Amino acid sequence: MDKNSNIGLALITGAALGAAFSILYAPARGVETRQRIIDSTESAADALLRAADQLKNSATNVVVEKKGNLEAQLNSVFSRTAHEQDELIALLEQKLDSLKKKGRKINKKAAKA
Repeated sequence: MDKNSNIGLALITGAALGAAFSILYAPARGVETRQRIIDSTESAADALLRAADQLKNSATNVVVEKKGNLEAQLNSVFSRTAHEQDELIALLEQKLDSLKKKGRKINKKAAKA
């Protein structure tokens, strides 16, 4: 959870609690107070749903970003490995050619003797 989501959630929670306490301590009839509580509760629930949606979107973005970074790192590793593999094959082919030449020289010397 990022810092902005925490701050937003704290502000929304504080506002909802402040509204609830102001309604409970304000002088009004019982019907009006109950309606204010209902309205305040609905408003707080909506705010919490928005905060939860924002948190979900933020978490989704982080997951997508990390997935992209992981894919890029894996592609980089595979690319380096393929390049190193090609270099190793070329080196082995050179060594094989060198050994073949030495083998031919040895065979020529053995045939002369």
